Amino acid sequence: MERFTPDFLKKLKDFDFHTLEKEKDSVYAVSPALELIYFNNGWVDFAVENSSSNVLKSFPIGRSILEGFSGDVLKQFYVDRFKMVEETGEVSSLDYQCSSVETYREFRQTIYKLRNNLGFLVQNSLKIFMPTDELDLTNYAPSNRYVQANGFISQCSNCRKVLRADHSEIWDWIPEWVRNMPDNLSHSICPPCYDYYWKNPVDGLDMGANPT
Repeated sequence: MERFTPDFLKKLKDFDFHTLEKEKDSVYAVSPALELIYFNNGWVDFAVENSSSNVLKSFPIGRSILEGFSGDVLKQFYVDRFKMVEETGEVSSLDYQCSSVETYREFRQTIYKLRNNLGFLVQNSLKIFMPTDELDLTNYAPSNRYVQANGFISQCSNCRKVLRADHSEIWDWIPEWVRNMPDNLSHSICPPCYDYYWKNPVDGLDMGANPT
């Protein structure tokens, strides 16, 4: 499996390559155009451990990471975030959730600008790790009550709860759709996650209107 471009090794000056390779955190690098130019073994391990090995096929070296974002508002938020890092040279950090059925996880994503016009290095560090049982979540079963009028199921891309079609303010935890996402699933952001993670400015950025 190709995990880096030749230019990445030739031009990398900011970090020691062997250190990145030994890092347990999920680390990847993108070009100025936000195309993948490197990912470490931690990135591969995270994908495999979370039954997302298809990600390794869907996002090979050279593919834009923007293709992994659902929704124009969320995609533009990340475009602006990388642009800010490029223009200021400052490190940018953002907390986010990425939980499985059994485990609640919160990560901190840090973006570094690389010199020599190479692009950006992105590190995803685990902050909180705990069983989801400790959150006292109510488990709901998949049903047609979650299919919206447009035929899609709306899941929060952060906490992974699903919006009820018959109640626009209720989002439920559906373990089966966390394990196996249906083909008609579409990602959004639920209001609590929007308020906590994105509503307030992050490094000078604000997503503006609620994307839901």
